[in-house]
Amino acid sequence: MDKPLLIDGYKFDLRVYALVLSVDPLRIYCFNDGLVRLCTEKYKRPTNRNIKNHFIHLTNYAINKKNATFSSHQDKEFSSGYKRCFKWFNKFLEEKGFSVKKFWSKTHGIIIKTIISVLATLKQNYRTCMASEQHGPFCCFEILGFDIMLDDKANPWLIEVNHSPSFNTDTELDYSVKYRLLSETLQLLGIDPMERVRYLKRQRALARERIIGVEDLSNSIPNYPELSHEEMIERQDEIERKVLKNFVRIFPTSSSQKYSVLLEQQNTLYMRLTDYTRNNYQPIWKKEDKRPKSRALLRISSRINLREKFENPVTRPVIHRLLQKSLKDEESGENNDLSISRLTYPLRRLSLIDDTKLFIRR
Repeated sequence: MDKPLLIDGYKFDLRVYALVLSVDPLRIYCFNDGLVRLCTEKYKRPTNRNIKNHFIHLTNYAINKKNATFSSHQDKEFSSGYKRCFKWFNKFLEEKGFSVKKFWSKTHGIIIKTIISVLATLKQNYRTCMASEQHGPFCCFEILGFDIMLDDKANPWLIEVNHSPSFNTDTELDYSVKYRLLSETLQLLGIDPMERVRYLKRQRALARERIIGVEDLSNSIPNYPELSHEEMIERQDEIERKVLKNFVRIFPTSSSQKYSVLLEQQNTLYMRLTDYTRNNYQPIWKKEDKRPKSRALLRISSRINLREKFENPVTRPVIHRLLQKSLKDEESGENNDLSISRLTYPLRRLSLIDDTKLFIRR
């Protein structure tokens, strides 16, 4: 940056924390406090002599705390030292004659546009990992650290985005900001400790059903009502009204219409990604339809009803390896019934298929 805004002659940047609470629908929050990080030596325009002096040009705390002139002393209002709070920074902008409201509006716009720029990929990954609707829209979240630098006219510029920002508490200011940040994030998530217990009971009951064939699970686990998509959003809105103190929801808001063009572009890209995945990552039996040697595999897999097992990433390698062995037996001219018996024996032990689905002549 040619002309950065300086604090007492020192270069600085801002660590702004943003919370992505859900991807579909997209919800973004910005924390109203953060870190103002200063260099430990006064700023000089970059030259060949000082370009390697990191204490002048880099605002990273991990670098500047190694300077001999560094001091971690801070007053109670965090208005001095090499780390300062946003409350002091807002007063600093006002004293310089800049509009605080205008600055934060631009900063929020940077955060929103940055996240929307990768929305198609985020949504694709989310739908891949959370394909079932029972998970709801609020089962994943991320706290991002945006590094913002200001020019001499107080215009914000994005330096980088940290998807895993540091939560170390080397100073009192770090503890004050990050403790409130994490506490309110966990409250916004609305985590019910009993949900894990219910999930584990459900999984154990389903495992018993697969092993011993219990069809009625009403006696195994309690019947908990499942919320619809709209009810989950209403539930989250209610949690937000009760919990929201230091976070500000910046998307969606009443002025989010101006991002409609960007959202439409990302939705189009998402559809293309979905089509590409559907056309290029098909189940193995569909891909092998065009291969000459696949016919034997298809005949065996159809006889023992293993197609659905290929969709499971855990069982796919086992099934594929066993099918390949059976294919070699068939090509070598061995008894097909015997080869299938060899195939199904380890599968029974793994409880992957049911004997009633097999058509083997004894």
